[in-house]
Formats: sequence, structure tokens, C-alpha cells
Amino acid sequence: MAPTLHTFRIVESSPGTDEYTSLSAWDASEDTNLTSTYLGNSDGQYVEVTCEDFEDGTTCAINGFTTTSTNTILIKAASAHGIAGDYSSAASYRMTSTGNPVLKIQDKWVTLRGLVIKRTGNASSSGAISPAGSATDLVVEDCVFINENESSGSSGGIRNRGSSTCSSTWRNCISIGGVNAGNVTAGSSSTWDFDNCTFVGKDGYGFKGGTGETNFENCIVLGTSGSFSGSIDS
Repeated sequence: MAPTLHTFRIVESSPGTDEYTSLSAWDASEDTNLTSTYLGNSDGQYVEVTCEDFEDGTTCAINGFTTTSTNTILIKAASAHGIAGDYSSAASYRMTSTGNPVLKIQDKWVTLRGLVIKRTGNASSSGAISPAGSATDLVVEDCVFINENESSGSSGGIRNRGSSTCSSTWRNCISIGGVNAGNVTAGSSSTWDFDNCTFVGKDGYGFKGGTGETNFENCIVLGTSGSFSGSIDS
């Protein structure tokens, strides 16, 4: 039997049943094995987390779930509450924090859709979002990542955390940031696939590659020091 869908809704205040005040509160409460009995369902689960339009001021690490290709996690903005072409709009779910990173993905089979994630303040080697650990089969769609770091060091809207096994697909995303080193740092042996994405390095390269495999299709890369730096496979 296929896993049964279970939906969590994240609200700013007065959460009801299966609702939380932040993404981190949901993760802390529910991270478990999705392939076995979960919330009373003996067939396991695949989980959909719906984020309402408010500013979530916490950091979060998606870590501790046991997932498979069918027991997956989808974290998405509520219907019509995605970025809608305006990453500063209040009509969206926004994670904003000085934490480094604001969102870390360490589990497999996670999909993000329509989120706005911004890292404020200065910190070298920082990122708004960072795949880490063995976060294979990560899919990110229609998201915006912003890093306001203005200090020296390798930083970006998206930044690899040294994983040697991460594989990810990014579609229709915008990543803004990068001081002296580049907007995205793809390191180790990770595989990165970018489709219809825009990278803007405000004080550095648009994209800084690492030792992994990086593939681009229909992307725009802009940087004050140049478009690309480092190892870029294709």
C-alpha cells in the first residue's frame, strides 16, 4: 500500500492540530522514520508541509527523517503565496535570520517549492541555504535565496557545506549574494543541476564552482568580478 499523505500547516500564531509556528518547530517535533508506523499510520507517510505567508525568524536543519523515493518530504509555500516574482513581498513565506545557514538540508528525498530564504548580517563562509551531509535527490523549485553578507570570505545565497554525496536539482530559482568568492559554491563530489536559474554576485563572481559536477541550462549568471570562477563542468 502506498504511503498516506499527511499535511502540516505552519502559521504565525495560534497553531491548531498538526500546525506549528515555524519550520524548525515542525522538524523538531516530527523528524522520524517515514517508512514505518508514523502518526498512527502503519503504512508510513509522505509528508507535505504547507507554509503560510509570514516571516519565520528561526533557522532550521532538516535532519533525522528516514525517507525513500516514495516516503518523501515536500515543503512549499501556500497556494498563491509563493514568490510571485517579488522576493520582498509580504504575501509569501519568508525565512529570515542571521543564522548560518538559515536552512540546512541534510536528509534525502526533500523538495522545496516557492520559499524565500534570506540570511542577514555578516559572516564569512555563509549561505542562506546549504545542502549538507548526504542530502541526495534534493529538488528546489521557484525559490529565492538571499545572503546579505558584506564581510570577506566564501558566501552565497546557496552554499555547499562540504558534502561529498549530495545531488540536487534547482529549477526557476534566484540566488543573490556572494562576497569575494561567488554566489554558489559547489564543493566536493556533489552533483548540481540548474535549470532556468539566475545567480547574482553583488561583490564577487556570479557562480563559483568546486570539484563536483555542475550543469546549467537556460541560466543567467552575473557578478561584479565576472560570471564564473573555479571548476565548472558544463
